[in-house]
Amino acid sequence: MKFLIAFNPVPNRSRKKRLGQLVSYFKQNEVNFDLYPTDASLSQNQHYFANHIGKYTDVVIVGGDGTIHQILNCLPIPCDVRVAIMPAGTGNDFARWVYGKNRNHLQKILHTTLSDKASYVKLGVCQFDQGDTRYFHNVLGFGFDALLSKKLKDKKGLFRSLGYIKEAVRHIPFYKELPVQVCIDNQSYFYDNLITTAANHEYFGNGLKIAPDASPKHKELTLVRIEKLPLKVKAKQIWGLFSGNHVKQPFTDYRKIKHQLRVETPGVDIEADGEYIGQGPATIKTVQDAIQIKHL
Repeated sequence: MKFLIAFNPVPNRSRKKRLGQLVSYFKQNEVNFDLYPTDASLSQNQHYFANHIGKYTDVVIVGGDGTIHQILNCLPIPCDVRVAIMPAGTGNDFARWVYGKNRNHLQKILHTTLSDKASYVKLGVCQFDQGDTRYFHNVLGFGFDALLSKKLKDKKGLFRSLGYIKEAVRHIPFYKELPVQVCIDNQSYFYDNLITTAANHEYFGNGLKIAPDASPKHKELTLVRIEKLPLKVKAKQIWGLFSGNHVKQPFTDYRKIKHQLRVETPGVDIEADGEYIGQGPATIKTVQDAIQIKHL
């Protein structure tokens, strides 16, 4: 066995401490490993992985959802390399699924990184018409969430605690819903879009329940689609993300995506896992058994 520890090198005291704890644990257990500090450029990371991933049996990702997103988009999908997560980001939404209530239990996380227990899970994939492809592990969206991701892409700290809600409330009065045309499982829709997401996992934005019953273990992505609403109702919907109550409202289109979601409108901003990834047109669907994730 040989491990690659991929970590976000941007200065952060908590992440540096977690990385040090992981390295010490590996040395104590005489684990064969290399360190890879991720580059800000996805293409640079992809180049490194294309030339080196064949040497490794396991990858440990030290960081948050943005770092996980980067690394998963560097692996050959489907991928037989086992992936472990060391939560060390601002949101750590995927860690909520991997570790549940133990996501802050250091010893259990360290033990999991060396464990052979792993399960294949699906990923979502966004295929842009111009040829680019992005995989996502949490949530892909366009509308209000994509606007926030685009505005806050260099200010990840704002996603701490109530950061997402704070920024959402700030921007809601000025947000103008744009008309979009989408095709969901061969049914076309044209509407003024507040938010439309395809969720592989229930959380985004640091613990907000965008899709309460979504899971990487399920075969399908979960659709959350909300059209233009009056301002007061719109604000209430954003607050409802804390508990997942927004999905119970009559103006929320909440269901499984059986086949695919197609964004027909050119120029629509799209985010995935909190990262701004590009503009439509694009097709969103799943890749079954895409990666092996280590878990408790």
